[in-house]
Amino acid sequence: MLCWGNASFGQLGLGGIDEEIVLEPRKSDFFLNKKVRDVGCGLRHTVFVLDDGTVYTCGCNDLGQLGHEKSRKRPEHVGALDAQNIVSVSCGEAHTLALNDKGQVYAWGLATDGQLGLPGTEECIRIPRNIKSLSDIQIMQVACGYCHSLALSKGSEVYSWGQNKYGQLGIGYEFKKQTSPQLIKSLLGIPFAQIAAGGAHSFVLTLSGAIFGWGRNKFGQLGLNDENDRYVPNLLKSLRSQKIIHICCGEDHTAALTKEGGVFTFGAGGYGQLGHNSTSHEINPRKVFELMGSIVTQIACGRQHTSAFVPSSGRIYSFGLGGNGQLGTGSTSNRKSPFTVKGNWIPYSGQCPPSTGKCVTLHINSLNYFCIVWALGGTEMKMSGAGRVRCGEEVNARFLQPFFFFFFFPFSNDDHYRTSARFSGVDMNAARLLFHKLISPDHPRISQQVAASLEKNLIPKLTTSLPDVEALRLYLTLPECPLMSDVNNFTTLAIPFGTAVVNLEKAPLKVLENWWSILEPPLFLKIVELYKDVVVHLLKLYKIGIPNSERRIFTSFLHTSLKVLEILHRVTNVLTLNSYSDLFHLIGVVCGLAIYNFTIVDLQFPLALYKKLLNKKPSLDDLKELMPDVGRSMQQLLDYPEDDIEETFCLNFTITVENFGTTEVKELVPKGADIPVVKQNRQEFVDAYVDYIFGKSVASLFDAFHTGFHKVCGGKVLQLFQPSELQAMVIGNTNYDWKELEKNTEYKGEYWADHPTIKIFWDVFHELPLEKKKQFLLFLTGSDRIPILGMKCLKLVIQPTGGGEGYLPVSHTCFNLLDLPKYTDKETLKSKLIQAIDHNEGFSLV
Repeated sequence: MLCWGNASFGQLGLGGIDEEIVLEPRKSDFFLNKKVRDVGCGLRHTVFVLDDGTVYTCGCNDLGQLGHEKSRKRPEHVGALDAQNIVSVSCGEAHTLALNDKGQVYAWGLATDGQLGLPGTEECIRIPRNIKSLSDIQIMQVACGYCHSLALSKGSEVYSWGQNKYGQLGIGYEFKKQTSPQLIKSLLGIPFAQIAAGGAHSFVLTLSGAIFGWGRNKFGQLGLNDENDRYVPNLLKSLRSQKIIHICCGEDHTAALTKEGGVFTFGAGGYGQLGHNSTSHEINPRKVFELMGSIVTQIACGRQHTSAFVPSSGRIYSFGLGGNGQLGTGSTSNRKSPFTVKGNWIPYSGQCPPSTGKCVTLHINSLNYFCIVWALGGTEMKMSGAGRVRCGEEVNARFLQPFFFFFFFPFSNDDHYRTSARFSGVDMNAARLLFHKLISPDHPRISQQVAASLEKNLIPKLTTSLPDVEALRLYLTLPECPLMSDVNNFTTLAIPFGTAVVNLEKAPLKVLENWWSILEPPLFLKIVELYKDVVVHLLKLYKIGIPNSERRIFTSFLHTSLKVLEILHRVTNVLTLNSYSDLFHLIGVVCGLAIYNFTIVDLQFPLALYKKLLNKKPSLDDLKELMPDVGRSMQQLLDYPEDDIEETFCLNFTITVENFGTTEVKELVPKGADIPVVKQNRQEFVDAYVDYIFGKSVASLFDAFHTGFHKVCGGKVLQLFQPSELQAMVIGNTNYDWKELEKNTEYKGEYWADHPTIKIFWDVFHELPLEKKKQFLLFLTGSDRIPILGMKCLKLVIQPTGGGEGYLPVSHTCFNLLDLPKYTDKETLKSKLIQAIDHNEGFSLV
């Protein structure tokens, strides 16, 4: 092991040497015949981890950062960690984190900003202590900034704690520090390979090379084209396609390494630490020109300097501040471009020459004025903390990690670095093979564990807004899991997963649709068949009979499944419309059953559908309802007063249909492409357009719906209804008469119409805005609409309940029954009622 730089506090571990500065690499005799696994460098202290898991420290100990009270000039054993097999360490300005082989984290040193993640008010902790708040989480990496800390779990969750003055914790700006680890929720769902911390900024790197940064940005060290601090993670878009495999941070600068061996730097450059032969700051990532042509395999940042290792020559290059000898060039001069560290380096070919001992692995942390370099031996050359993904664990244990699926399914080649809105980077064949190998009758226990983890851990954590497209990979791969297609798991897995899909925001949903559109047809059809099977299963349950107490949840399940199929229907590149015919037949049956059973179902079809059921022709007004922009354009065409319609509108009797970037022109009438739209035929054009939208384009699907509907509600009696009346019978109406509702309400127990609590209740209710009143209906009945015959058919029941005024009202939806505590104060009743209805989740069924 070699070291150089500032030695004034004994941090190089060279013993009682006279020099305060070591200008070029010097061998550390202490580690002769010892295998060093990892090294952490703080501002004035150093931590060494040996291959057997023991820990040694040296350097400044003013704040307990050594974890012992022994000599400081030479490495001394940290006895408090003897019972642990430590695998990696990281050092801050004056604190240290150590990670053991079981994923537990130990901390010691300065604690004033909460950087140790330990409870208490002590200024410093001199003996290593376990961070118990992380004891239930398997951590695989730790990283220290000046006064903050990061941890990455095996479930790809990122935790932060310590100082937050510049937003370096990534959890917003509400708190200036956090004394316990905080989950960075905005990063959930992304597969991470590495975490890194600078002076007061932080980074995470995904498996496919995306970089998120946050914290201090005074010098552009986040690479976001400005100098504004960030309090939450931001994607560094300019490096998204560069195949980044490692990132490291200095005090105020950052370096990134590409898979091809290129180096990008950005941030503070006042000492030349960016390597661009200047002292300018860079607010955008810039490639180090003088390293081009060399394949760099490892990089590391010191406080204000940077180093790079080129195995083909065996050389280490350094640049930046050199005042403490930290560049290893034999002088204290600064270097603005890469300069070779002194030494008799030899090319590295994959194995250490046994006689020379010149096979090196470089490690320099971000907070020091010195360098440590050591050899791993063997054939492995890796930067410590470079984000190794550990496989080789017990299969069932790994399945219990919430985001396990991300770690296995990217393409094994470089294709996954191309992950974008148009390309998922996922090897679907690998996903399918692994799922089917593990989820089999031969391993029932594993299947049970996977199902439980999906239900309780993974699916509930899916969010509507995602920080990066990589987080969408789960949505692509999970339907390949055989457990999803098991009818026994429809309500616990398939439907909750469908809810997550339906709730996605517009942008990520569009990306998912794009990915679905380029799947092989059998894979996409499998997803369609899954949710068609779910709908069929639900309808069979409905036919058998649904208990009143479960009707709300049943309709919620049905609505979710139909919404998923509606989304899938938009992805038509591998499907013909006819493949949906049986599905629309089922939907027709559902609408018929709703009328037959006087049940309100939230299927928001346009009025035009009910017109067609009654053999009435849809009009331009229906087009305005379905497609407002197109409808207005058609109206403008009809209202145009001049004769130059052909020149102004440039239309013919065709319509252009677009599907995922490809367009197809359809003729509205025979030879429509040759017929221009003029003043004399514009009405015919509009009629043909409306007929295509509501007729020809959906003919096979409507025929299937029509057949299903008439199976339940056929006969001439339908002709007695207007379309709006038929629609209201399915989805209810909104002709609210709140006084009628009060008049028809019944009371039980001690309550009667003039009871003080009841009078207060109705006073509060009638003062509520319309939306809150509708929310109350949803809370109590499961729907914010009323039956076709009006409020007189909706009877509520209110009864008293014990517990006092501190309790909330409770609804029993299947009986339209409200348990109302005996409130005596109007403001209390209003507050509790609004709280109850705001936290209700209705399922749109009465």
